[in-house]
Amino acid sequence: MQFCPSFRIVQLMESGRSPQQACEEVVQIMKHESNVSFEVGVVAANVSVSEIIKYVLTSICPATQWHLMHSLSQIRNAVA
Repeated sequence: MQFCPSFRIVQLMESGRSPQQACEEVVQIMKHESNVSFEVGVVAANVSVSEIIKYVLTSICPATQWHLMHSLSQIRNAVA
């Protein structure tokens, strides 16, 4: 919890950096702020919510798909 790299990466991406730039910057910050030697790996992707939903829907069983789609339509109707 000393560095919170995921949080920092998201902040940097929100400020306009690409996923690669954000990861590289966070690793450099961690390297600069640490006085011990360690290995670290970070991964970031710029993915839209619709892409995540599409992946989830193709990865789960049909009954769960139906429940998820039903819930999403209820949320969509409530917001509209």
